Amino acid sequence: MAAGQEAPSPAAAGGGGWLYRVRGFSPGRGPGRKLVVYVLAPELLSPGSTGRLAAMLSSDPRFEAYEVWAERLPFPARGFAAVDLEEGEAAPGVREDILRRLEEYRAR
Repeated sequence: MAAGQEAPSPAAAGGGGWLYRVRGFSPGRGPGRKLVVYVLAPELLSPGSTGRLAAMLSSDPRFEAYEVWAERLPFPARGFAAVDLEEGEAAPGVREDILRRLEEYRAR
């Protein structure tokens, strides 16, 4: 690889992705309201970047992450879901084929 060139991401080559679970408080939904944001991304993100991304995806700029967890996936994936733990409501943004692959992966 030539100097200054970036290595291609594993996901771009069909090699995999990352599943993140970000737990936090969502003041925009009410005081002490807990929210979990799941993010499917093609590359490894820093905890700070993941928290900021979760705040954006939760639609609450005051979202405060207190736990970030990541797992490597053997297939490329993109999408997100925000789950309100108090109400049990979910705002999904994941394609059906990716959901099916996640279910098959978890079943193994």
